[in-house]
Amino acid sequence: MNKIKKFLAVTCSLAFLTGWGGAGHSKINYNTVLYFPKEISQFNSWNTILQQHASDADNRKGSDPTESKKHFIDIDSYSEFNSTGRIPEDYQTMVRTYGSSYVDAQGTLPWATVTAVDSLKSAFQRKDWAKAQLFAADLGHYVGDGHMPLHITKDYNGRNGTQKGIHGRYDDIAKYLPDQIVFLPDTAQYVGDVSRFVFDYLYANNRYVDSVYYADSIAIKKTNGQANSAYYNYFWENGKGYTNMLFNRAAKSLASLIYTAWVNAGKPQLSSTLVEKENNAPESFELMQNYPNPFNPETVIKYRINTPGHVRLSLFNVLGKEVATLFEGERPSGEFSLKVNANSLNIESGIYFYRLEAGSLIETRKMTVLK
Repeated sequence: MNKIKKFLAVTCSLAFLTGWGGAGHSKINYNTVLYFPKEISQFNSWNTILQQHASDADNRKGSDPTESKKHFIDIDSYSEFNSTGRIPEDYQTMVRTYGSSYVDAQGTLPWATVTAVDSLKSAFQRKDWAKAQLFAADLGHYVGDGHMPLHITKDYNGRNGTQKGIHGRYDDIAKYLPDQIVFLPDTAQYVGDVSRFVFDYLYANNRYVDSVYYADSIAIKKTNGQANSAYYNYFWENGKGYTNMLFNRAAKSLASLIYTAWVNAGKPQLSSTLVEKENNAPESFELMQNYPNPFNPETVIKYRINTPGHVRLSLFNVLGKEVATLFEGERPSGEFSLKVNANSLNIESGIYFYRLEAGSLIETRKMTVLK
């Protein structure tokens, strides 16, 4: 098959394959705000827009012939990767070495991701918030694809004539097991070298291809080839650890790249017409670190809200399961404190996360119980 025919064959087949499926991409985009540094908490309310447009990039495949190649890279089609674990990372260098048809046929995901970061930065510089939201949603899709192992291998939908359909089965993991995908909040970091960052996570995530194939082989055998709810339960027995990790890393990587684009754009602030503040209200929404921490058995959590409304303060264990509602109700604007007693909550020693939600604003911190 010549290069042009191969490119057409690959792009046509991949037009029907989506990284993580709609449910997975939606989860990553929506939860990325849990990883936003405080500096960009003004964008926490974007979570719904990012979620709603999480699959825009997939939806363009039918109308834009250049879109499909942006969603994958068959990185193990390159001899350099198989011998060193890396490839030449400059697109023009790759084109000079292999030709544009071959490079495009193997997918351009890393370069599309870097371009999306640049587009987001430009939108931030112009303070074109509507475009920035859409670019951030697209960026989230490409980052999500980069954390889906079957989008980083030539064996994206079967291997040696076996396990055909594995791509679609793994895509749908978030649809069949939505409550098992647990996001553990962390703080995103500024990325000094975007290209290096993107290639590093692609190299790292390719290592899970064999793990996905193994979990699928066990599950599909136990269900006689049926991708039903039982299949996903069997798959989860072997795949839950790295799958949850990949979803978490995707959401944090997206947050890091959004933050980086914002910093590189000069840290533009939303205008006063977009961020409503009441007169005499506190200037910020803030969840403070509990004190003392670590603690036994009591600690105090303080928080500040800048707009009156419904407030919820929740406690989660390291698996992301909510173990207590510390407060839920209406609050005026102001600063508040809450005493927490580990004995009264019947929680054991360990690490916990407490999360404050007020309207579209969300902030999370970590606490440690020592008994």
